[in-house]
Amino acid sequence: MTPILDDKAARNWIDLFRAVAILQVVLFHVLFGIIRFAPPEDLPGVVARLPGVLDFAWQAFGVDLVFLVSAFLLGVGLISERHEAGRIDLRNYYVRRVSRILPLYWFAVLFFGLAGGATALQILQSAAFVGYIVDDMNVVPVGWTMEVMMIVYILLPFAVAGLFRTGRPLFWIGVAFAASALARLGFIWASDDPFAWMLHDLYATRQPTDAGFELYFRLWFRLPPFIAGLGLAWVLVRHRDRAMTFARRYALPLGLAGAVLCWVTAGIPAHDPTSWLGAVMPDGETPWRLYFGLAIPVFSIGAALLLWVGLARGWGASDRLAQIARPFSVNIFGIYLFHMPLLAVGAILVFRGTDHALLGQATTLHVLATWIVTAIISLGVAALLMRFIERPALRLIRRKLG
Repeated sequence: MTPILDDKAARNWIDLFRAVAILQVVLFHVLFGIIRFAPPEDLPGVVARLPGVLDFAWQAFGVDLVFLVSAFLLGVGLISERHEAGRIDLRNYYVRRVSRILPLYWFAVLFFGLAGGATALQILQSAAFVGYIVDDMNVVPVGWTMEVMMIVYILLPFAVAGLFRTGRPLFWIGVAFAASALARLGFIWASDDPFAWMLHDLYATRQPTDAGFELYFRLWFRLPPFIAGLGLAWVLVRHRDRAMTFARRYALPLGLAGAVLCWVTAGIPAHDPTSWLGAVMPDGETPWRLYFGLAIPVFSIGAALLLWVGLARGWGASDRLAQIARPFSVNIFGIYLFHMPLLAVGAILVFRGTDHALLGQATTLHVLATWIVTAIISLGVAALLMRFIERPALRLIRRKLG
């Protein structure tokens, strides 16, 4: 355990962040599933019945939160090791990553690949984390994220080593973050696809535009949260005392700024032209291109500020809240990989039938109930996978490979 994460409140805050991230992912997929399978003529009614408090659930910012926290935790470990030992033990690092990821992921690849009738080549490509690189698909429903994270995990030790070799590490982290944001903006501005109410059109047509597909699935367009997490790790390890003192002194403005940045990106109804946003959003493509170009970078900054202030102020000190959050945090990998098919189970239990027409009558209660049931079932399945597959395989690999 690195010093910055030694205290109980810090661990509780990390668990809460991870729990919020995975629960938002599940809720997003509940809404996406309803929109995807409900009769098209009922979709406007479904959107109209859901309150504004659920606007944050219409976009997949939970996965960006997963990316940010993962990069932060790995960054803290790597930066601390390099600072204290003078080097990074690459073998130990990769053994730990392989033992954590491969057993359950490969089990998921076989499960979804065989159940979905995938070809042997598709299964092999997905198992090698190149499904979206060579064929724009992965047999695991959320497999694209595993490909993105695996590439980042491979490169992260070299990024940390490079930061130690430069005399201005924070400057280069800022440059990398700005470049990742500009890459999104540049691609969007070069695209001929429409971006005005792109989310609404996605839900209405159930097909992403070519530009929307690229922005969602490609590694080079999803880098901002990873860079933000690594940057925060650098600040809190290399400048710990000053960073913590600063965050404690200015907790209110920093926390408020973080909350506002998260809300203006994840909390606005970008999916609903009949909402208040439709009345105030200027006409034309420019504001929408700016939004979709900057939403993930701005959200990443806001989430990093909240993570920083929470660690400094001990916001995760509540043991009762931690007892709720920790199981979701500990089992986040299994929940993430296997919650998609369990959405159908949750929906059948809540809607009391298998007729897709029932989804067209979805209310707020239906959505929240399906979310809760799916989350609980997914947690149970993930706990079983942790006990019988993930943990035994992890111990075996680490024992054999040192």
